[in-house]
Amino acid sequence: MSRFIEIRAMAGVNYVRAGDVIAVQFVDQQRSTVLLAGGATMPCSEPAKQVMARVEAALLPNSETHHGHGSS
Repeated sequence: MSRFIEIRAMAGVNYVRAGDVIAVQFVDQQRSTVLLAGGATMPCSEPAKQVMARVEAALLPNSETHHGHGSS
């Protein structure tokens, strides 16, 4: 299951699962639109590059195991 990320939408802050983000559209230097699984769109008050950086970071594999420490 993917992690939640914070997205500053036009109507306030939202938290979405990174794995549910289908695309991030560039609108202008300070705005973007996030397209989510299921067809929802979210107009955002932050640049597309910032949103994509958080999505990509959340989707990177985590080196920790499920029991809480890094040993195998």
